[in-house]
Formats: sequence, structure tokens, C-alpha cells
Amino acid sequence: AMKYSTVAACAIPDTTSGSVVITGGIDTPQVVSRYDLYGHVEDLPQLREGRWSHGCGSFMRVDGTQVLMVAGGYNDGLLSSTEVLTTDSTAWTMVTPLPRAVYGVRGVTLGNTLYMTGGYEGNFNVRAEVMEWNDEKQEWVENGKL
Repeated sequence: AMKYSTVAACAIPDTTSGSVVITGGIDTPQVVSRYDLYGHVEDLPQLREGRWSHGCGSFMRVDGTQVLMVAGGYNDGLLSSTEVLTTDSTAWTMVTPLPRAVYGVRGVTLGNTLYMTGGYEGNFNVRAEVMEWNDEKQEWVENGKL
């Protein structure tokens, strides 16, 4: 069973443990929790900036450290902020924000690279950029359009 509401939350599959990490949501904007096939496993450190309708995903660093990431979304306004949590950390860390504030952005990991795609600006203006996270440079790079 779900311990928290997941309306407008974002799910990150954790292939290292066969679980899923649920981040944010309208009713629980700062909550981060892990679930497996049997239900709630644990609460993880809360997001620094609560959010919903955000993008999320994960990737592995060269040293084997798993990185969870959330970006964009909404909370009293559109967000561009980006946060990461590594397996060896006890708190989320702010990193370089997205180039613009968007909500409804979606994250996908391909070839161990995390991308954030699309989303909306104010007045439902649709964005078509595909943004790639460069972990070495700690920055977002535009890598095409949808």
C-alpha cells in the first residue's frame, strides 16, 4: 500500500534494489519515499524545495555512485531548480538549474545519461527542448528538440 498520496509525484526506478523512489507531489511536495513489491520500505531525505509535476530520474557515476535527480515542476510558481541525492549522502543538494522554469517536464535515462524533455512555461506554452545533464560539468546542455 502507498503510505503517501502520489498525485503529480514523480517515480524513479531503482534498478540496484528492485524498488521505486517516489518524489514530491501536490499533497507531499517534499516527501521522498521508497516502495517495493510489498509496499512502503523507507522514507528518504526530504527535497530541499517541495515540488510537483516535475521531472526525475537517475544515473550511475563512473565510481558506481547512484545519483537520483529531480528538476523543474511547480510550487507557488514554476521551478527551474535541480536537486540530486547520492547513495552516500544524507541530504539533497542543489545543482545547476534548468535553463528555464517548467512544469510537466519528463525525465528519461538512456545509456546512463539523464535527459529532461518538454514541459510547459506559463500560459501553457509548450517547450520542445531535450536537455541533457552533463554530470562532469554539472550543467544542462540542450541536445535537440522533440
